[in-house]
Amino acid sequence: MAIRDAFKVSRKTFFNPRAWFNYDEFKAQNIVVWGVLRSIFVAPPVAPETETTDTFEEVMQRNGLTEADLAISLQNYRLFVWLFISLGLLAFIYAFFMLFAYHTLTGWILAMCVCGLLLAQAFKYDFWCLQLRRRRLNLTFADWKASILGGKGGAA
Repeated sequence: MAIRDAFKVSRKTFFNPRAWFNYDEFKAQNIVVWGVLRSIFVAPPVAPETETTDTFEEVMQRNGLTEADLAISLQNYRLFVWLFISLGLLAFIYAFFMLFAYHTLTGWILAMCVCGLLLAQAFKYDFWCLQLRRRRLNLTFADWKASILGGKGGAA
């Protein structure tokens, strides 16, 4: 066996940016990420048999709920809404404290993300509370917005 075969030296031995960057793995990861992002923005097809046509009273009966249970749930959801709104407001104030007192943009961004998550939870519980108050299922965001701001909504 020749020495040249034992020590294969080529231009890729000393200069191989594709291997340094790990191009093949980078490409595979990007294909996965773009596939996930594409699936997020495409609405899945809804089969007609999966749509619920049950009324609020039928669902109450099926789950064994009483009017007292609904009143307790309504009260708890209202408490959760106020809790999450107050925590979201604190996170919002803390975000600007981080920005102005410590001059850190990353702290501001993280605190604003926490604020957004807390306010999203407040929206969720307020939406559930609206469904219990109106005794209707399948309400929309427009219905919730109309209940908060007044005006016409999708359901009266």
